[in-house]
Amino acid sequence: MSREGIRVARSRIERLKVLFSGGQGANRADARIHESLQAHAYQGIQAEFIVVSDDRDVVKNSEKLHAVGMSPVEFWMGFLAAS
Repeated sequence: MSREGIRVARSRIERLKVLFSGGQGANRADARIHESLQAHAYQGIQAEFIVVSDDRDVVKNSEKLHAVGMSPVEFWMGFLAAS
């Protein structure tokens, strides 16, 4: 767990990063997601990012930074359709 109370889980696939907080207020992952997308844009990193959140503002802000934003339901429906 990081100092901000955000858990960062890394999978065996290096290209996957999962941020979630399980917390409230300033300890939520929302700000970290936004900061991460901004940093990649600033550094000129061209990559596809998918942000899954049930918070519409997080999805909208992610899309403004050229990420693909979707709800958990949309994510799982796409996942199940692909299997």
